[in-house]
Amino acid sequence: MFCPKCGEKVLDGAEFCQKCGAKLIKDASVQSATSNPASLVQPIGKTPAAVQKKKKSKKVFIILAIVFAFIVILIAANFGDIEERGEQAERDKEYINSRQDSTNVKLSETYTNEEEGISFHYPSAWVPVNADRYGEWFNDSQIPLVVLANENEDIPENNTYVLVSKFEASQEDVEYLFGDDEEFAESFKNDAGTTSGDDIEISETSVVELDKVPARMLMAASGDTGFQVYFYSANSNIYRVEFCWAGETSGNNQRFFDAIIDSYKITTSDASEIDSSNAKQAADNTADKLLYKGIPVDTIMEMKAEDVIAAFGEPDEYSTEYFVQIPSKDGESLVAMASFDDAGYVSYFAGGPENYEINGQNLNHDYDKLVEIFGREPDSQETYDLLEARWFYDGYSILLGLDSDGLPGKAEIWKENSLDDEYNQPELDSALIGRWRSYDGKALTLGDDGTVSEVFSFWNSLNRKPDSVTWEASNGRLILTARRNSEYTYAIGEGKRYINHEEVETDELSLGRSSVPEASAYGDYYREKTSSTDLSGIWIHDGSTGLSGDFEFYADGTGMIGSNALTWYADETTLNYTTNEKAAFDYTVTGDVLTIFFSDGSEVYTRVGN
Repeated sequence: MFCPKCGEKVLDGAEFCQKCGAKLIKDASVQSATSNPASLVQPIGKTPAAVQKKKKSKKVFIILAIVFAFIVILIAANFGDIEERGEQAERDKEYINSRQDSTNVKLSETYTNEEEGISFHYPSAWVPVNADRYGEWFNDSQIPLVVLANENEDIPENNTYVLVSKFEASQEDVEYLFGDDEEFAESFKNDAGTTSGDDIEISETSVVELDKVPARMLMAASGDTGFQVYFYSANSNIYRVEFCWAGETSGNNQRFFDAIIDSYKITTSDASEIDSSNAKQAADNTADKLLYKGIPVDTIMEMKAEDVIAAFGEPDEYSTEYFVQIPSKDGESLVAMASFDDAGYVSYFAGGPENYEINGQNLNHDYDKLVEIFGREPDSQETYDLLEARWFYDGYSILLGLDSDGLPGKAEIWKENSLDDEYNQPELDSALIGRWRSYDGKALTLGDDGTVSEVFSFWNSLNRKPDSVTWEASNGRLILTARRNSEYTYAIGEGKRYINHEEVETDELSLGRSSVPEASAYGDYYREKTSSTDLSGIWIHDGSTGLSGDFEFYADGTGMIGSNALTWYADETTLNYTTNEKAAFDYTVTGDVLTIFFSDGSEVYTRVGN
């Protein structure tokens, strides 16, 4: 048995630890659990029979849970008996020096296991843990090959460990390992319990390559412990390489693990042959599918806010239940952005084009290469200042905006029914098509393409005539839509205003028609202070300028100005938006006579042309 305080192996029957002096627990149930570590990691809420069944069918997950529990114990324990090495002080110095430059990773030690076909390099300060420390925690079906612990007290870093182990595997285990990403993640979460009872949160999983051998990569966390694991199959075994850390992030040590993985060599002769069918199966599951960070986009579009956060990370402080924005760890880039429909599912999703891929090719390419990757010309494209190209899939479309360098500056997913639905013409009553005049000289011209060239004034806001008007009509109802396109340059400054009798720090939005305005402490619009330069959010109209209505900019490119709907996009200095103002009127047509009914009466028009 082991001391519950320091982890030292103690003599059977002892009442006190011979190392730290702690009183040992003699309760029979505790001793039983200690001698049978598998009992400590049974999934919560499962009956013993159910657990046994899962062990037979999903060994991958149960074994991982056991090993993960061991790693948690390593983190909590005091490594008093880590093998001492006479040159440790010098190696510590070497390690500390290597940390001064984040790009300089020194892997001066080598682990080699010729029998298992494994070798890799590692830093000198990552010390092998004595096998006596973990001997009773594994049986013959789950064998730790090496455990490395970063236990340098001179370095203020969270404890980190690297574990390489293997366990016997059935064909069913391998199928689970290289199957569908989503199914694997769900099975893993359901079947891999922990000793603490904390839920396992999976941030990423996908089929990758480790030294050109297909492997399952998993990043997850449980409580205050995180881990990254690579699984691969060889010699009727599954091997796992795990990096584990205490704390919210892996910190500076992540780069050392990345370097270890880069140096990892698999020399087992039949590894590639064994895994080729599994890799093919994994590839078939995502063939011709659009993926984002390894997750099918059609899966993402069925996510809710909590699912997006679980998949891509914690949102920043400006997120709401309708809008999730997830920045990178350094805050310099965007990992993912999503907004949601009335049912709570993703309706809009955006991320870096380099993170999208089809059949292993990312989308950060010029137009010609994109056509090659998609296998066809865009289903639609428009040129504003720059080219926007859209490809339709079943249930959604992807819009790529090509910057001046010819590469995508934005990549947005929109939930849409289909290409046909996108281009459905509005329903038009053919009896209304033509040129009409009223008795007092008013003109109305309704085109057969749904456009309106002459019309009475039905708009009541935004201070100017529309740029275009469209119409649709059926069943005695005429609907007119006025559209206005606006372009402003803008700048965001910092200011202070009194809101509800309290002085509040604000972001101040200044708008201009041509040159970019100066960032002002008192702009045309304001919102409560953020650290964001993004326009998304609600901007309150100052009231002192000729503009009208508050702005509401939603992340999905929609919004409101006053009571009018709009669509919008913006770069670092320019805001473009289009407003839509609708009005509906009842009507009748008898031959060449059209009567339109208003709230205060009616107007009679006579057809004067086609």
